[in-house]
Amino acid sequence: MKKRKILLLVLVFMLIVFISAFDLRAFISSRIEGVVVDKATGKPVKGVEIRVYCGKKRDGHGYFYTKTRTDQEGKFTIEANREAYYFIVYYPPSPYAQTNRREEYKKNLLYVRKGKTIKLRKELKKGGTILIKVKDRATGEGINDVYIDFNMFGDDYARFDFKVRRIGNGLFMNNQLYKGNYKISISRDGYWRKVKEFKINYGEKKEVEVYFDSNNLTGIEGKVICKETGKPPLKAGIVAVDKKDEYFDGVSSDKNGYFKIIDMNEGEYTVKFYKKGTSDEDCDWIEKKIVIKRGKLYRINAKINCVCKPLR
Repeated sequence: MKKRKILLLVLVFMLIVFISAFDLRAFISSRIEGVVVDKATGKPVKGVEIRVYCGKKRDGHGYFYTKTRTDQEGKFTIEANREAYYFIVYYPPSPYAQTNRREEYKKNLLYVRKGKTIKLRKELKKGGTILIKVKDRATGEGINDVYIDFNMFGDDYARFDFKVRRIGNGLFMNNQLYKGNYKISISRDGYWRKVKEFKINYGEKKEVEVYFDSNNLTGIEGKVICKETGKPPLKAGIVAVDKKDEYFDGVSSDKNGYFKIIDMNEGEYTVKFYKKGTSDEDCDWIEKKIVIKRGKLYRINAKINCVCKPLR
């Protein structure tokens, strides 16, 4: 009889311990609950990606913790399993403005304590829209084979990876721009780079036109060979820099060592030659000065060092 009573007491004790432990875990668990809405209408926004970073300091350089998405009601929940700083970054779908990480850091750095639930409300604004038209000056036809480097600059710096999508022949668009100052650099193989700057606000629409002149033979051409062998390198890189420090890059010599850059502006340039896959620390770049006049195609040859340490 005593053994049964002792066994019963032990079972009751274990049950109490289990229930207490369960209640304690529930008590010390922490979470972040939020809702994302349209600022103008107050309606929930579905499908916003939420990325969470976690760290011990306030510097916002914590490690990636987790990610989730808002549901039909614009809500999301993040289980915070440690007492720490949490940095929340929102990646909304089109047409809402992309994230400015600098601004987000000021607003969305949280310290979550054990057993606490933090509630957030994020209001999204419609982004600014930029339409980029790229054309051939002679024909007026759209050009698609271009690379567009697109970023913010100045005090409004946010991130470098703004993207554009092609919506037609020579037409490119981004409708998720954060308010601020932007610089667009449009390049095409063998042509001088075009640079455009503009300022935009939430919900604002702007157009930028860029022309490449296929008939403008203002520029440089030439041949690159190796000093050591007198033969063309497997691939040489050519960079031209003007006095404003604007440059054209991405041109490589062909298998015979020949290259060409056209549609350049008048002015004085420094042309740099190097072997692809090496840095200027491993292998000296060859530099040549040249003054370019409109309507002329100048020949400029170079001998470069080809016995260099490859980039690691």
